Amino acid sequence: EPVRYADRHAEMAQRLGFDVSHIVRATQHVPLCLRGSAHQESRKRLAGLIGARTGAVREVVAAKLPELMTVLLTPGRRDVMNSFVYPLVDALMTAMIDIDVKFEADSMVSRIFSQSIGVSKRRRMNAELGALHVHIRAQKPDLTEDEIGDRVALCILGTDAMRGTLGYSLHRMFTDPSFTLETDLSYPPCTGVPYIDGEAIKQVQIADEGYQEGDVFRAWLKGFESIEGKAAKQRFFGFGSHTCLGRKLALEIWQMMAAQLHENRIEVVVLAFTKRRDDVFDIPQTFEIEVLACPKS
Repeated sequence: EPVRYADRHAEMAQRLGFDVSHIVRATQHVPLCLRGSAHQESRKRLAGLIGARTGAVREVVAAKLPELMTVLLTPGRRDVMNSFVYPLVDALMTAMIDIDVKFEADSMVSRIFSQSIGVSKRRRMNAELGALHVHIRAQKPDLTEDEIGDRVALCILGTDAMRGTLGYSLHRMFTDPSFTLETDLSYPPCTGVPYIDGEAIKQVQIADEGYQEGDVFRAWLKGFESIEGKAAKQRFFGFGSHTCLGRKLALEIWQMMAAQLHENRIEVVVLAFTKRRDDVFDIPQTFEIEVLACPKS
């Protein structure tokens, strides 16, 4: 079953004396934090919201992506994250939830799944989630609490996942000679979500490992990056009751971006690349490139 993230935050907060009320409220709308009927109901609501907003997202991508792609198609030095990935993801999330949002590079909104962050970062996360709730309420005062919570949930689930997937996939495209858009256009080569956690609800044996009730089991999605084939790449998005609700739309965005890069066949040198310190998502901290004038042969 999903890990009881709300309980983990609340237990630390009670022990050390700080507020996590906005974090706990947010988890009540995130399927990866819920069990049983609450999990099913949350997925159903989020699927409905994504379905209702898919057309608007496609319109934004069609308008915004060519503008941002000029960063990657114009010769010169570029900061990929700040000039391309962050503004693209902000535009996508704005279209998805129909609320104007912009997240800082070090935003804590998506880090409710972290098992290791300390008190100061949890306090900042709680404040950011509270401010996001207020921001949505101010722009759309007629929304119900569930409708606001679902929009917060999409920001949690989509922001850093998209940032990481796009950032690491672009890095792979620019540095791995074996990767070719001719054959690998359908799926991104990397995932920003390296694993998902589950909690054992009874004693169980998985492969050579034994798990007791309450133990966390970590299923690594990142391993599918090195496996060829469409079926393997689909595992990036989970399966069954935990399949990513935004999979279809995410793939459309990737394919549009990859098609433009393939059509222009630019040559890129990566000048600097470092990973953000994060125990949940794979996200570039530094990603600087030089776009060369000569096209690939």
